[in-house]
Amino acid sequence: FMVVQTSAGEVWGWGDNSGGVLGDPQSAETNENITTPIKINLPGIHSVAVSAGYDHVLMLGSDGNVYAWGKNDVGQLGIDTPEEKIKIPTLVDKLCGKNITAIAAGKRFSLALSEDGTVYSFGLNDKRQLGYASTDGSAEFSATPTKIKELNGISIAQITAGYESAIAITDAAEAAIPSIFTITSPG
Repeated sequence: FMVVQTSAGEVWGWGDNSGGVLGDPQSAETNENITTPIKINLPGIHSVAVSAGYDHVLMLGSDGNVYAWGKNDVGQLGIDTPEEKIKIPTLVDKLCGKNITAIAAGKRFSLALSEDGTVYSFGLNDKRQLGYASTDGSAEFSATPTKIKELNGISIAQITAGYESAIAITDAAEAAIPSIFTITSPG
């Protein structure tokens, strides 16, 4: 599937919508590919940034909030619900008030960067792509956006999510080359 953001802040999508990634509940019920781009109905806001992951979409809205839709079977949307698919853009309420400035969606996990340089992660953590190990040995995923404690005291300027890894880049003014931290461990 593909999603794009226009200069007017609209989000359009097409392709395989079986996981609800196109934000269109009607077409999510079929197994057909959507070949004509459809406008995703946003909740009265414009998109500032959009990021498509393996099976989900994150959007930073003009209201400063993060919205998500698509598959949520391992908490990759940051929305704690028993539903495995969210078919419309839905507020990630645990990120409200965090002053999020950037988002990144990977393979079944997500990242959000706040204005103060804090990185939040949520979703699948089987390769430690969330930047931390499970402390109680239970689930290998989290639906709760959680600060990456290992980055405390380090102001992060950019984030990106890959297939099973993530990268955080500092904005070190005193350094000629920015520092890069890989947020994953060998699989």
